[in-house]
Amino acid sequence: MSLNHHMHQNGRWVLANNIGSADNPVTFMIAPATASIDVDGTPYNLQSAHSFNGTLDGGSNTIHLAINDSRPNGVTGFIGHLGEFSGVSGITFLGSVQGTHIVGGVVGWNERANVTNNNISGLNVNRTAPSIVGNLVGVNDGGHIQNIPPSVQDVGITLPIGTSLALGSVLPLPELDEDDDGLMYPEEDAEGAEPENGDSANNLPDGTPDAKEPEDDTVDIKGPEDEDEPEDEEPDGPDDDDEEAFEERLRLWLEQ
Repeated sequence: MSLNHHMHQNGRWVLANNIGSADNPVTFMIAPATASIDVDGTPYNLQSAHSFNGTLDGGSNTIHLAINDSRPNGVTGFIGHLGEFSGVSGITFLGSVQGTHIVGGVVGWNERANVTNNNISGLNVNRTAPSIVGNLVGVNDGGHIQNIPPSVQDVGITLPIGTSLALGSVLPLPELDEDDDGLMYPEEDAEGAEPENGDSANNLPDGTPDAKEPEDDTVDIKGPEDEDEPEDEEPDGPDDDDEEAFEERLRLWLEQ
């Protein structure tokens, strides 16, 4: 197959031989694109006439690059915009890739695609102005990346999962407080307690005093049936001396 900048068809492409050389390198990009970078360094508003939506299998062959992109908003790479569910694998890249804005040696913007098993140890990636740059991928937008050999500079920036910046869209990232864990909790009242069922001592109509617990100063009123009956008083029984005398008389009587 021969490479050209119109390669954007779906399907599988396989390199049958090496492409380019030091004397005759590849100087064009496949599926070039543009994008913006926010003041906080977040890329957005990806624009491209088309993306590369197929799979490119290098078959362990080599591509020699000499790409120099001077566009002020360019998304630079061997492939500018790698579309969803596509992929680039098994290629050894040599030479150089240079840009001014968003730069990736193999892919400028990876949109949910696979960039795997590529060797970029002989690829020199540069930028001529402050920009986002990665030796392998400039912006990774939900894609899968595995490089040979691994490098801490493989990716310029990785967008948060679920934040897909579609073509022509501007999606600001959510603003979270430092202690925000992304969960929502019910609001608490001024004392910090959560009211139940909307009822609270502090949630009364205007002019209504706060409800208070009754103090324990109530008077127990008894009816006629509840009046205390006088306790039965036991009749005074004989004292101990009388009981002893009675027992003595009873004993004498029984002995007769």
